[in-house]
Amino acid sequence: IHFEKKDKHGMNGAIILMHLGTKRKFDKLFYVLPEFISEMKKKGYSFVTVSEVLNDKQD
Repeated sequence: IHFEKKDKHGMNGAIILMHLGTKRKFDKLFYVLPEFISEMKKKGYSFVTVSEVLNDKQD
């Protein structure tokens, strides 16, 4: 992933936006998402929902 090379914070704080459940074809990322998540976790990243991020900011 090139973000890690361009930004000292890598992908920290990145949001993956996907519109699932529409009549459109699935985005290409949809098909590789499990592999992407696995690789990012190996690099030490964790995943949370937007709701979890918003709740953390309110505390």
